[in-house]
Amino acid sequence: MSEPEASSKIVRVYRMNGLYRGASVVFSTVAFFLMISFWIGIATGQKEPKLLEMILVPVFPIVGGVWVAFAFTSTVTLFQDAIELRTLANRKHLPFARIRGRREYVVQSDDGSTRYLKLEPNDDRLPTLELQQNYDFDSAFYNWFYQLSDLDELDKPKPKKSNFGLL
Repeated sequence: MSEPEASSKIVRVYRMNGLYRGASVVFSTVAFFLMISFWIGIATGQKEPKLLEMILVPVFPIVGGVWVAFAFTSTVTLFQDAIELRTLANRKHLPFARIRGRREYVVQSDDGSTRYLKLEPNDDRLPTLELQQNYDFDSAFYNWFYQLSDLDELDKPKPKKSNFGLL
């Protein structure tokens, strides 16, 4: 029996929030209708087909479909003794006893920012879990998360009390 299957029963399951899911559905729907209108324009002769447009236009609905699949299948599951991040591409499982600590960071871009919660293992062979704030985490999750060691605080430089080298 593998380690994820050996975990105790599921305590909580967190899914992507409604805003993130809704945005994925709206994007893919708009992209799909724009692609249909593009192809109708070509079929009726109202639009001249161009190779670059014929290649790029279908890309947006495909990206939208992948985004919808990601938004509706990604979960963070808390077991009694472990946490698991399941996405469209992979599944990462980290036992509570193997968590070294937590970190928080924000990635800035022109479109806004994304906040991440990071769980680091105490063993390099285990996965690091990076959780976007797009999940519907509740107070029980945050209470658990903030009880872990704050690795950002531990990494801050400490003042040195040495006069070595001073004249």
